[in-house]
Amino acid sequence: MFSSRVAMEIWRTSMAYVIDTDLAASAAGKGADMVGFAQSGGGASHRTTADKLRETVSILDFGGVGDGVTDNTAALMAALLTNKPVFFPGTENGVPYLVSGNFDFAAIKAATGKEIPVVALHGEGAARSVVKFTGNGTFLKGGTTVSNAGYPGMGYPQVLSLDGLGLVGAGVKGASIAVTYGQFTTQAGNGYAGCDSTQTAIEWEFEPMSSVRNCMIECFGTGIRTHQGYAYTISECHIRFNMIGLDLRAATTTGNVVGNMIERNGIGIGIWTASLLSIRANAIQGNYAGADVVSYNWSTQVKFDSNYFEATENCFVQNGDSAGEYISNNFVFVDNKGLSVNIVDCADRFYFIRNRLGSFSVGNTYVSHIVVEDNTENEANGLVSFTDFQGSGASALLNRSAPLLHRQSYTASPSIGHGLSDSFNVIIPGAASGDRIEVTHTGLKPGWEAAGNCIGPDTVRVDLRNFTGASDGGFSGTLTVLVFRT
Repeated sequence: MFSSRVAMEIWRTSMAYVIDTDLAASAAGKGADMVGFAQSGGGASHRTTADKLRETVSILDFGGVGDGVTDNTAALMAALLTNKPVFFPGTENGVPYLVSGNFDFAAIKAATGKEIPVVALHGEGAARSVVKFTGNGTFLKGGTTVSNAGYPGMGYPQVLSLDGLGLVGAGVKGASIAVTYGQFTTQAGNGYAGCDSTQTAIEWEFEPMSSVRNCMIECFGTGIRTHQGYAYTISECHIRFNMIGLDLRAATTTGNVVGNMIERNGIGIGIWTASLLSIRANAIQGNYAGADVVSYNWSTQVKFDSNYFEATENCFVQNGDSAGEYISNNFVFVDNKGLSVNIVDCADRFYFIRNRLGSFSVGNTYVSHIVVEDNTENEANGLVSFTDFQGSGASALLNRSAPLLHRQSYTASPSIGHGLSDSFNVIIPGAASGDRIEVTHTGLKPGWEAAGNCIGPDTVRVDLRNFTGASDGGFSGTLTVLVFRT
């Protein structure tokens, strides 16, 4: 038997760390605040489990419900105001989280005084974590640091990071409405592409490091509209059934659109006053209510690289301002498959290189320096050169697949003596230093030779040389200069 003294000592030793508390309590100092946590690995700090759990927040933490019925506007607002990444847990069969409110972050700052430098929303995948916007106008609007008319300005930089979400608008699939983009208008009533929504999913002035990836964006009037911004990436997304999938405009620059499926929209990608865009390795197809890509005004240095098109009508349309004031320039298309081209007007220095083409039409209104090189027919497995260039501007194309041709009448000087040359320059647009030049003249006399070399952009120097002196005196005929691109 233990004495009462021994029993008391055992009780003190054994019960020293027993605390009478409710572990389910959420008040400060209760529940998870009383449970320790240490990460594995040397040097780990000891924290509470509550601190660990608060590194990110879930929409469910604030009463959100993904049941296709509950409006989660208040829950999302509360979650965002924590300034933490917001997680949308996946639901059974992708039942959506409904949101009716507009998240205009300039207005949020004005109302709450709260700055949210990083808007980070993420989920378990586009088919499981679905957010359906049921309101009017724009779902997410922010990122801007510059105030101007119609766009009030944030006053601070704001990064957008979306990953693994489905964003769905209220539009009805396949019930396209007519949307005008510059000079181009989509088709109303198309049962295959587009929708009847005028909502916008995202309008953003992208700060560097902003990204939208692994997301589905469907059934909006516009999926993503840029407002200025730079150094952003839209990648690995499925963008479909919108009237405009991506609207890259308003002085946006250095944007990357990579590895997306952009299909069954009215317009897949719209480009308007944009620069230094890289659009590569996307499938851009089935945008039958209008066009896969439409370019309007004042864009420059846009590159389409290794994209898949379906060689349908209007894969790419350039249709600018009828006055020709804001011509788009320096577009490069390289290694695209199934590309059909319709340059209506307002294009300067467009380059089409090694594409598999379905069709190619080019006008002559404010159109100049359109270069085509080593393109092939799409339906011939890329083995047959494409030659079916159509339209009023086709004859002015700079076709570098074939030699550039210059032909004129020319009479050589009669006073070219032994060892001398009749030398002069001809202007051949597209010629460049290093090109191989061949010169012939139908009246060339025995003992004479014709030669040429490119001495600068668009300029070839021709030499008619009297090497032997066997025949002096002038001669007349047709001069032909061929420039072989290297």
